[in-house]
Parts: sequence; C-alpha cells; structure tokens
Amino acid sequence: MLKRYTIIRTALFAGLIPLLISCDQFLGIRPKGALYPETLADYEALLNNNNLKKSTDPYPLFLTDDVYFVSEPAAKGAPYLAGQDEYIRRVYLFASGDIFDDSKDDIFWKGNYGNIYRYNVLISSVPHATDCTEEERKALIAEARLGRAFEYLGLVNTYAAPYDPKTAEKSPGVPLVLTPDIDVPPLSRASVQKCYEFILSEIEEALKDLPDTPKGTVFRASKAAGQGLLARTLLWMGDYKGALEAANAAISLHSEMDDLNKYRVVNEKKQIGRSNVPDQYSRKDHIWLRTLPYVYGVSKRVYASKSLLSIFDLEKDARIRLFFSNTHFGTPLNTPDTYIYMAFVYDNIGIGSPEMYLTAAECEARIGSAERACTLLNEVRRHRISDVQPLALTDREEVMREVLLERRREFAMKGFLRFVDLRRLNHEGKYLTEVSHEALDGTIVKLSPNDPRYTMPIPKKVIRINAGSLEQLPR
Repeated sequence: MLKRYTIIRTALFAGLIPLLISCDQFLGIRPKGALYPETLADYEALLNNNNLKKSTDPYPLFLTDDVYFVSEPAAKGAPYLAGQDEYIRRVYLFASGDIFDDSKDDIFWKGNYGNIYRYNVLISSVPHATDCTEEERKALIAEARLGRAFEYLGLVNTYAAPYDPKTAEKSPGVPLVLTPDIDVPPLSRASVQKCYEFILSEIEEALKDLPDTPKGTVFRASKAAGQGLLARTLLWMGDYKGALEAANAAISLHSEMDDLNKYRVVNEKKQIGRSNVPDQYSRKDHIWLRTLPYVYGVSKRVYASKSLLSIFDLEKDARIRLFFSNTHFGTPLNTPDTYIYMAFVYDNIGIGSPEMYLTAAECEARIGSAERACTLLNEVRRHRISDVQPLALTDREEVMREVLLERRREFAMKGFLRFVDLRRLNHEGKYLTEVSHEALDGTIVKLSPNDPRYTMPIPKKVIRINAGSLEQLPR
C-alpha cells in the first residue's frame, strides 16, 4: 500500500511515468518479452523522444504586457477573453491563489518534471550501455545533463522568486529530484541558491563532453547550446561578466541568424505553409531547439497588446509582417489596429543565436563597451528590419534601453521569456513595468512590479500529496 501511494504521488508531481519503468524495479523480476534500453541506439532513441523536444508551457505569457484579449470575437473563430480556458483567464486577470483546480494539470510543472524523470533515467543508465565507446556514453550523459538543467531553470524561474544573491540561500526554490528511484521521500523545496548551483554544475559538467555540432538535428545539444544555456542562466542571476563570456563563446561557435527580410506570407488562409520561413530544421537562428507542448505555441490564440505594437515599425519589421496579422485566416478583423499572433512556426524556447547577441549586448551595455553593445544590437536589427539605419549610440543607458526593447520584440509570444525578463528587471528596481489588462466588465486590473503573483503556485494536488513537506508561497 505504501509503495502504491508513493507511485501515485510521484506520478502526479512528475507527470507521465515513462514506459521504460518496468516491473523489475517494483518486484525484482524481468517480465518475459519486456523491452529494455541496453545499446547506444536504445539510448539515442530515448534522447530523441518527442517528449524531450518540448518543455514548459506558454501560460505565464498571459500575465505579461505583451498579450491582449478583446471582449468579443473580432472575426468568426477569432480569440476573445470569455472564450479562453478558466486557467488562462485567471492568469490574464492576475488572480491570487491557485491557477489550476484538481481537474486540470499544470502542463508546465508536469511536463518539466516528466522530462527530468527521463533525463534521470538516462544519466543513471547510460553508463551501462553496450556497443559504444566511453566517449559516446559521456556525450549522451552530457546532453541529458544539459536537458535536465534546462528544465530546472524553467521551473525555478516560474515557481520561485527571482534570483537575488542576498536572499537566495533562504528563498524557497523547487524540489530537486535527481534519481529515477520511484521511492523518493516526500518532496520539499530546495533553496533558490541550491537550485542555481545545481543548474550551473550540470551545465559545467555537460560542457566537458558535449559534441561540437548537434548529432542529427538541432533538437540535439552541442557546445554552443551549453554556452548559450550558461549565458541565459548567468544573465538571469545578474552575473553579467560571466553571461557575457558565455554569450561570446556561443556566438563564436554559432553566429548565423536568419534574415527574416527575405521571407513573406504566401497564404493568409493557411496555418502550415502560411509563410515561407524555413522549417525548424533549417532555421539559422536555432542553436538548440525546444518547443512548447503545442509546437505552434500561442499562434491564433492571442492578440499583441497596444504596448507591444507601439515598439515595432509596423511597415518595416519582418516579425510583424510574418508572425502577426490583422486578419483571421484572411478575414479582416472588425477591431481596428489589432493584430493576432499568427506565426505558425516552431518558436524556439531553447537557445538561439539572436538571444546570444542580445545577451552579449545587454551585458556590454551594463558593464562593458556601449559601442560593442550597439554593434551586436545592430546585427540583430539588420536581420529583422528592412532598410534599417544602424544605431550609433555611445551613452550606456540609451543603448541599454534599446537592447531591452529589442529583447521584447524578439521574444514576443515565445513562451515564458518575456515573463522572466519582467520578473528580473522589476526585481532589479531600475526598469520597472506595471502591467494592465482589461476584464470582461471593462475594469482595468493591474499587476505592480514585484507582486507575489509573478510567482506561479505549485499545483495544489502536488501540495496536498506532499502535505507537511512542500510549502506553497503566498500570492
């Protein structure tokens, strides 16, 4: 009975128990005909599993200043606030307390911990793989370590407070589950500091053995991916010197970007094939591809806010032309000056070269050369905006403002990246943003900087199952 309880509890927090969990781990026997990963090919297949290609969930995006919902459909079938799932309305209207009830899973939590379980299996089992060299084993483990670090970085930046070196040692983070053993003790939060220390150690260990180039497709990791994830982690920690070094290293390994000015919308009425932007395997932007659970993310589900639209050149910026539309599959919207997100591309929440340029630019603007920050920023802009005039700024603060605007443009609607930027910049105290959304009755609800509602609640079914050991943060 106790073992059954443990299995159920673990399944609820971690998501889906993979099929490779077998009866011998429960009973010490090996069922006849059971399939077990043994060879290098078996483990390669596990690493190529579709579940590991997807991560997080876009719902924290609905809390940001990038999204907007109209009160009534702007065209037949177009999104509107009352037509959203209850949990999306709760996030969008800054509800306190729980986001999900017991009838609906938190896909972010469930998916990330499900992937962590798979990576735990790989890390613990690959040393026993047959028909391979030690170098091949190390490379597989390195990819699994990087993947595990990526999942934890998403979790700690969603379900815990932003990193602050003054408080991180005592601030509750997320549970660190590091083995595939189903008989884990009740879950408890590691500190934010411990979470980040673990993430950094995983990345550093992975970098020793990651391949120079991805094995097969950009869903597989490389040294550039490792440096990129290190740069993202250190930036979010406020270690700008370290983040700059890692971003520079990533750029040295993968400097290419897609010139979006070359592409166009070929059929407004389509989803797949709406534009001729290259597919996910051919994008130069992608260093390490990770998609949202729905690979087209929030396409056709949300409008760009007026605040977001105001920072784009609507005529020249290819990101507006390619990824947003003032029609709904060719039907003009009946609301003036509104644009639906209609990208229908594989948005990358993993590591991309534009993010590395912008990370290096931000760090240069903060602690280094304003001129180099401008050069890096101009490199992104010329790949996104037609006939763009290069910026020639020398004032550090002016460059910094432009970098932050470009981050917002580049990451618009791409998962939780704007969400994390709002959290870290608000916490810094210098670049504060108050987010305002309109409720169905026309009232305006506001989210102040550093509001506790910026931290998502752990699903209450997980809190209940781990009662007495896993605390919920107030919000």
